[in-house]
Formats: sequence, C-alpha cells, structure tokens
Amino acid sequence: MRITALELENIGVFEQLHLEFSEKMQPDKAEIHIFTGENGTGKSTLLYALATIVGADFTQLTSRCDVEKENLITVSYKHQDFAHSTNKNISKQSSDISNPLMGGYGSYLYNLSIDKLPKRKFDFVFFAYSGNRYMQKYDIKTIEETYNNPLYNSLDFHNSIDNKALIQWLANTITNEAIEKGQGNFEQAAKYRKILTMIEQILSEIIGKEIKISLATKPYRIIVKIDEKNCGIDSLPDGIKSILSWVADLLMKLDNLAWENDTPLLERNFILFLDEIEVHLHPAWQRKVLPVVQKLFPNAQIFISTHSPFVVGSVDGAYIYKFGLDEQGNSHLLQPPSISDTSQSYALILEEIFGIDETFGDNVEKDLDEFYEIRDELLANKKDRESQFINLTNKLLHKSLETRTIVGSEIRQLNRKLGTSYAV
Repeated sequence: MRITALELENIGVFEQLHLEFSEKMQPDKAEIHIFTGENGTGKSTLLYALATIVGADFTQLTSRCDVEKENLITVSYKHQDFAHSTNKNISKQSSDISNPLMGGYGSYLYNLSIDKLPKRKFDFVFFAYSGNRYMQKYDIKTIEETYNNPLYNSLDFHNSIDNKALIQWLANTITNEAIEKGQGNFEQAAKYRKILTMIEQILSEIIGKEIKISLATKPYRIIVKIDEKNCGIDSLPDGIKSILSWVADLLMKLDNLAWENDTPLLERNFILFLDEIEVHLHPAWQRKVLPVVQKLFPNAQIFISTHSPFVVGSVDGAYIYKFGLDEQGNSHLLQPPSISDTSQSYALILEEIFGIDETFGDNVEKDLDEFYEIRDELLANKKDRESQFINLTNKLLHKSLETRTIVGSEIRQLNRKLGTSYAV
C-alpha cells in the first residue's frame, strides 16, 4: 500500500494543487517525501489532507478552508489488490462511500473508541505525529494489562500519543520479560526484550549515547539510563522525551495490532505522517532521526514537513517539495521535486531549498554588502567613500577568521587591480 498522488481544490492556502509521489529509489529503505517552505505555505495542511484518506475527522482542515467554496481533496493510492482515488468534500463533510480501503471500513476502524480493539488483521496502517508531541511523568500504580485500541486518535496529529497508555505499556513489557524469563519461557521473554532493545537502539543511535530503559519499584516508575546517569521521565531532556514519545508509541501500536501472515514488526507496511519532527531536537540529533527511521522501516512510506536543513540533508533518495506563496497568497510547488543527497553541503541546501544565501548574522551581512558596494565604486574610480571603506575593512578584519579570509582576499585583488596598498 502506498499513496501515489494528492489533489487539492480550495484547501487552506492551496487554490489548486496536484502532486505525484514517485516510488522510492532504494528498495531496502523507507520511501520519504519531504515538504518544505516558509511558514504559512501549507506544509501541515498537506499532511492533514493526506491523513483524511481513512480518517473521518475533518476538524484539522475545516478551520483552514472557506466553506463558501467547494473544498475538495483527492488522494490516490495503490494496494496489491487494487488502485483507487478517495474523494473528500470538506465543505459538505462528505466522502467517497465506494472507498475500498480496508474493505470499506477505514473511517470506522480509525474512529473506534479507545477500548474497542479492531477485530481484524492488517496488512497496512496509518499513523500521524506533530512536532508538539511530549512525554510526561505518569505514576504507575500497578502492573496491569492495557487493552487500548492502537488506532484510537492515531491520525489526530496533536493527540495521537496517549501518555498514560505508553508508560504503562513500557512497564508491562519490562515486567512481562522478567516473568517469562523467571518461568523459563526464554523464547517469549526474548520477544519482549526485542522491542525494548529496538527503542533503546533507536534512541542511542540518534543521540550518540548508550540508552537503557528499566522499571524501578517503590514507587513503580520508568527509568531511562543515559550512559551512566539514571533519569525519570520527568527529568529527561526535552529532545529525548520528544524522540522517545513518538518512536515508542509507534512501536507500541504496531506491536498491539494483529498482522496478516505474522509479518515481523520492522517489515510491516505503514504510512507515517510527521509534522516538524525536529522540534526540541539539537541539530546534531536532527541529522540522525530520518536515517534511522529510513533504515529501520524499509516498507514504510513517510511524509514529513520540516523547516530544518539538517533533516533535509540527512538522507539520500528522499523527494523534496518546495512550496511558496504567490501575490494572491496561494501556495504553489515552486519547482519540480528534487532528490535529497547527503553529499550536498548545508550551505547549498539553505540556499536552494530554503532560499537563504546569507552566511553570517544580519549585522555582518550588512557590513559585507556595504564593503562590496564601495569596492565596486573604487574599481569604477569613484573614491568618495574611500575612508569609509578603510574603516569598514579594519572592522571586518577583526571580526573573525572567516571574515578576515574573505575581506583579505578581496583587498589583495583590489590592490593588484588598482595598484593601491590598502592594508590587509
């Protein structure tokens, strides 16, 4: 199962939009599509629109639409058994009833109450997470089995994580491993250990430190050991809480769903929507998230919105879509989708993808602009601002090694061309 195209009409800042989603180029890694653009260009709206493919909750889009117009969404997709396009009319709160997705029960399955488990096996599912995800302390009273519906709120970007259920599941998994091991059921214990190890390895690879998750007693609480330091959930750095929240939640939901042919968890086909995954993350960690996920889930299709050049430049083979606003305030795809390449510098990504060609802070950029302006005047034999040029040169030469190198090179060329002796 993969989404192949998206069409929008009068949805948010999109008057008309048609996107085709090409297949992945690396068969052993996840397919990734990255939406970029300034604030207000509709990146989150695209994710919300894609998420309506099975979810019946239109509230994430209605506030962005003019209900006096036809607000239409068409999501096209392919499954091993069929190809189809699902139509949604936001203004009329209606959808295509012929949708064969999940046997026609997509909306039903994703709107079951929290305590009603889906009575079927899956061969694909959908999950969504926003940049505002957060994990909070929860006091575990006892070890108890949870029977929450894994699909409950899973397409509500801002409420997809049930903090209580997640911490309880971590505690249960640790406890179940210990019980099975104590009873000599080592194969079953290994299954519980495997999923805990996945979470630990993902976190360790992203933050570059050894992570171990355990359960303390008196009182019961989850402990995350970072190298040699033990931390409770409430005392974890925000960045680690951010990663742990959605990674553990995703694995918990996959683990709790019955799957066709008992497909191993990491080999399952799912579609993942991530809205600004870089929130709370240090740039060094932003560079690690996508490569880890891309490698870990080879059969996933992932759609991401981001403002981070470190996210965009962190993987090879992802499709990058750059959006911008026209004079009427409508958002458009500014150029054909490009393909991410980790051999590109962040300076190039900032310029080509994010439209930022400045290298230094605003004050230094202004000084450099003025330096080049007066340099050109001197080359044209205009010396009205020569003393200003000398003062500006001295100022920039003492800023940093980088500005000294840039200005020094320019001065030497100027001296050669004009036969002058401006000091370097």
